[in-house]
Amino acid sequence: MGKHKTAIPFVLALLFMLLLPAAAAAGGEEASGAAGFNSEGLSYFNRGYYEELPAGKQAAAEESFRKAREAFQKAVAVDDGFVEAHRNLGRLYAILKDYEQAAVEYRKVVDLEPGNVDAYLPLASALDRLGRADEALDVLKRAKSATADSLVLKHLDGLIEKLEAQGGTK
Repeated sequence: MGKHKTAIPFVLALLFMLLLPAAAAAGGEEASGAAGFNSEGLSYFNRGYYEELPAGKQAAAEESFRKAREAFQKAVAVDDGFVEAHRNLGRLYAILKDYEQAAVEYRKVVDLEPGNVDAYLPLASALDRLGRADEALDVLKRAKSATADSLVLKHLDGLIEKLEAQGGTK
């Protein structure tokens, strides 16, 4: 499969910048159970992504990401319906370029929050990165049913057009 660029990875990066710091702030205090594991995972993720990677500390970042993955996995083991833990696992896998696992986690987020249009974009991005443009198109088209916002619908139509222009057939 050939390399191609889409607007979807940009949207995913924007979601990281906008949503992850807010999620980390919301989970600041230590809690027990799934929320506690998720908070622990966010702490490790933030250290690896915002501190260690920018400082060129690749090995330290990989260790932080390993610990984050373990904590997020514990959170979903405690509560498989914990959307934020699945979303955070998806983000982590996407950063690690494990798009297959990212798609699994993002699909779970969509299943748990079918009315949240923002849940569909990272799933479509992961599928696109896997060379599964037709599936990504289906996801984006389903996302349109999750909103009535004309600006969001216009943006989704633009993403669909770009993906179709790059070889998606649906």
